[in-house]
Amino acid sequence: MKALSLFLFACATLAWGQFLRVSISPEIADNQVIARFPDGTAVTMGEFRGYVAANPPETQQQIAMDPAVFVKQFAMARELANMAKEKKLDQESPIKDMLYYNTVTFLGQMMLQNAYQNLEVTPEEIVKEYEASKTEKYRQVKVDAIYIAFGDPSTAPVDGKKVLTEEQAKDKAAKLLAQIRAGADFAKLARENSDDETSRDKGGYLDTLNPGDNIPEGFQVVFKMNQGETSEPIKQPNGYYLLRAEVVDFRPLKDVRDKVFNDLKGRHLTEFMNKVNAAAKVDFPNPAFQPKTPAPAPGGASKK
Repeated sequence: MKALSLFLFACATLAWGQFLRVSISPEIADNQVIARFPDGTAVTMGEFRGYVAANPPETQQQIAMDPAVFVKQFAMARELANMAKEKKLDQESPIKDMLYYNTVTFLGQMMLQNAYQNLEVTPEEIVKEYEASKTEKYRQVKVDAIYIAFGDPSTAPVDGKKVLTEEQAKDKAAKLLAQIRAGADFAKLARENSDDETSRDKGGYLDTLNPGDNIPEGFQVVFKMNQGETSEPIKQPNGYYLLRAEVVDFRPLKDVRDKVFNDLKGRHLTEFMNKVNAAAKVDFPNPAFQPKTPAPAPGGASKK
């Protein structure tokens, strides 16, 4: 499905980024004529805005500075195109092939945009998706921590505390963990032992973490822990952490509704594209021109 994914990305980038319109003379109605070409064809403001919208945003900004120049340039391009048709260049290869390819590709982009805009996601579907995925996607854990630093023991003490070796720090963390699991108060031990000043002053409170947060890989363990559970010592570059899942709950639907909605829209778009892909069956009769990768199996999985 790699090729299909690339096509989807290209279409989405081109189609959805294409119609970012710069406001040009908003006081002029779409049905008002703003110019006439040499053959007498009138150009309305609506048509002009459509021509401008086919350009990238940075070009639209330039057009907005002097719209008449753009109309004049388009008139010249139109004259050249008419001359090309008179010479029947549009019926010769590779020009006709390029025209066909560009037309098909552009209309495909527009169809993809239209399909995406009209994909329906109901409130009931959002609730159902949230309930089905909240355990995995929307879990949040209020995390407390005790940090035991290590370093070069030959260096001067930090805040009057002797610098521990890595082995000493690991051993201290293990002993603290044993106390915690025997019933000792985590917050009290954090205030007395943690080398992280910020969390230490808060009784060990580190942060409320979500699965999508940019956190060290070792910290991902908190999303598998039960409330009140403390992790094994987690090694980091300069110390060991003991992490406690103080509170385990889920982000409320009101806070993640937009993400759930967008996830569902993306899934529906993929389903739509899978149907299109299934319908776009291609036969390759020439043995010298065969696909170099296996065709995708239903659902997007590769055949083995």
